[in-house]
Amino acid sequence: MEKPYKVVLPSDLSIEQKIGQMVIAQAFGRFRSDSAAEYVALQRLVEEVHISGFKIYHGYALGMLMLATHLEAHSDVPLFFASDLEMGLGQQFADAPRFPPAAAFGAAGSLELAFRSGKQVGQEALRLGINLVFAPLLDLHSPGDKYFGSRCISSDPYIAAEIGSHFFLGITEAGALSTAKYFPGNGEQKFYDDGSTINRQKRERLEEWEWLPFVTAIRTGVSAVMVSHGAFPGLDAVPWNSAAGIIPAALSRQVVTEILRKELGFDGLIITDALNLPFLRRYTMREIARNAVSAGSDVLVALTTPQDALEAIKGIYDSLDQGLVSEVQIDQSVRRILNAKRKISLKRLGLQPLQLESNLFGSDESLAVIVEIAEKSITLLKKPEKDFPILERPTSFMGILVGSSKAVEQIQPDHWQPWHTFSQVEGVSVNWIEIDPLKAIENQLSPVNDYKSVILVPLQTEDETVNATLTLLNHLIEIGKRVILALPLSPNEAVKLAPLAWASLWMPDFYQASRWALLSVITGGRQATGQIRQSIWVPK
Repeated sequence: MEKPYKVVLPSDLSIEQKIGQMVIAQAFGRFRSDSAAEYVALQRLVEEVHISGFKIYHGYALGMLMLATHLEAHSDVPLFFASDLEMGLGQQFADAPRFPPAAAFGAAGSLELAFRSGKQVGQEALRLGINLVFAPLLDLHSPGDKYFGSRCISSDPYIAAEIGSHFFLGITEAGALSTAKYFPGNGEQKFYDDGSTINRQKRERLEEWEWLPFVTAIRTGVSAVMVSHGAFPGLDAVPWNSAAGIIPAALSRQVVTEILRKELGFDGLIITDALNLPFLRRYTMREIARNAVSAGSDVLVALTTPQDALEAIKGIYDSLDQGLVSEVQIDQSVRRILNAKRKISLKRLGLQPLQLESNLFGSDESLAVIVEIAEKSITLLKKPEKDFPILERPTSFMGILVGSSKAVEQIQPDHWQPWHTFSQVEGVSVNWIEIDPLKAIENQLSPVNDYKSVILVPLQTEDETVNATLTLLNHLIEIGKRVILALPLSPNEAVKLAPLAWASLWMPDFYQASRWALLSVITGGRQATGQIRQSIWVPK
């Protein structure tokens, strides 16, 4: 049935409704009943404070669909349902397929694949009620980065700009809203123990390098820009109580209003990153929200509890009462919010309940795109002089996964096909074992003796995993094994390790499609056509 509401004008809303529209709260993609305490708390946010929407974390498809349907039915203004979907629905929903991370698009070098992937992600998100996609990530990969890793498209700003824009244009084509993150570009950042970061690059370097993907996205029509919590003393050196010691970009009026809004001319939604990081909590949510809206943000992502959202709303009132913002600025933000909601695919926005479709996600087209990305991104970093690919049949490999039990668990629960059977090629078998880097390695290696060739896969970039991988690699070489390094790591980490083995390949992740592509390349089923396209990084 059609819901009898329309997207209204700011002048139609009370000040309470306007301020509520500037806050997004947290929810999980699940639904038990409309009497469950967690759902009642979300419904109260919708009905009593006119919350703008919810950022969705982990759940299941049907639960998400039911949650969106029930909450939307209680709102006078359409709700945002937002989620980090850089890798598709599988990044948040356990029963959905996962797209490879953004570095795969950079390695594949295909604008068409980026567009098709974005469109598939947007279509599948809308089917579950998710209409605001927090992707693409446009930060550039830097040599010292161990945080973003393969989430970055490239270290080359031109590649990141082109591929990132095609990804978000695909999302837009599907009818959802896209978000370029994290302006002004984290790039060469230093991390502190409290979670704060600092990027000491000069403004000139940021303009020439980090901003290029964002400027391209803005000129191409991206719906929203999410601002980083990183400190950028080259842009704003106001002191802040954190280990970094400098105000976060998302709370800086110089960054948000003077640069992003005025200099770069962006008139879409400006959204904060989540306001629940530990170093921010040295201040109250009310104080953080007051700073964020005073900086010029339109939408505050106030996590983690419903009380956090209520405190953020109080902070916006404080900024208004104290003259830090005017009602004119509030109206401008609400206008952008309502305009964005107006852009969302109308067939999803105006219908209640959302329809349970037979093809929610994981269509043949979607899975074909995932497989194609994996195949085209596999990159041969070191090729032996002879005997590669391995063509003899039958042939058997020992496969060793190096990583914590959690890292191994993350790649196992594939709902489409058990992972250990997916890596089968006719005449080829792989016996996989798991090595915990925190346990004595020599006690875990007895099965290796029966195999000539070993596929060694470090699953993490943590020092203990890399060190364990190096120990294993040296031991296997000493006992005469032919070691193939399969590296689902950040491109920079992969390039460092690649020369040490008999053969080395970079892969974007170690999920099904990438495992299949890896084994196909090793055994001659297809060529590795990916390239790690990197610029020479010279911090300034």
